[in-house]
Amino acid sequence: MARLADAFRDPRVGGASCNIAISNERDSLWTGLQSVEYLMSISAGRSILDVVGAIACLSGACSMYCRETFLRNGGLDVGPGEDLEYSLRLRRLGYLIRFVPDAWAETDGPASGIGLLRQRARWDRDALRIRFMMYGELSFSHPLERLPDTLQRLDFIVFDLVPTLTLPLYLINVVLLFGPRAALFLGAIYVSLLWISFFNMALAFVMFNRSIGFFALSASLIFPFYQGVYLKCARFFSYSSEIIFATSRHDDFVPPRVRRALLDDRG
Repeated sequence: MARLADAFRDPRVGGASCNIAISNERDSLWTGLQSVEYLMSISAGRSILDVVGAIACLSGACSMYCRETFLRNGGLDVGPGEDLEYSLRLRRLGYLIRFVPDAWAETDGPASGIGLLRQRARWDRDALRIRFMMYGELSFSHPLERLPDTLQRLDFIVFDLVPTLTLPLYLINVVLLFGPRAALFLGAIYVSLLWISFFNMALAFVMFNRSIGFFALSASLIFPFYQGVYLKCARFFSYSSEIIFATSRHDDFVPPRVRRALLDDRG
């Protein structure tokens, strides 16, 4: 907590988040995979994004806000994805969003595949709704937008949204292009991604002097399948359902009375 608080010595900082570790890493294969995922996407990934000021979301699991700024600007929105929404609001208001790599917190990850899918479906639907319906982040530019804001938008669009929505077309193209050798081509990609995963884990260990356990290290052998197929397919269906049916409007983690007040749905 003290390390997070130290980020607010800079008066421009509106919020800061820290490294997150999976506390129940050994409970199941799913938690082991999440441990690897968090080490790469949060520990290594956000450290790099922080250098260019492109952090988009303060982690709901552990973040700290400037109290005065928080109260003056309305606090958390009552609705889905409130951590992402408030983070983007801070960015729009000109505040800095920081990642503090030497501060650590732990959280329990979903221990079953179904629980993980429910969690990620909620995250993905909310992200799409907030980014594009509330903040119009598909626009080419925004008034007074700073370069770091543009970078964080492009990071989401180029490396997340576009690859996810074009996944079926990519797989069809691979089959048409390579025919019977498509499986061999996809296998070569898998091996390449596996080596990249090992490199990212080694980089995170060097940067933070923190490693994952043997159980999670063993799980990392199927990490490219977990991230590139399992989660990518889940994200494709989440994005599609949000685009077509606006599914996040009915997420049950928002109390019904709050949903009715927000959406004016008295049915």
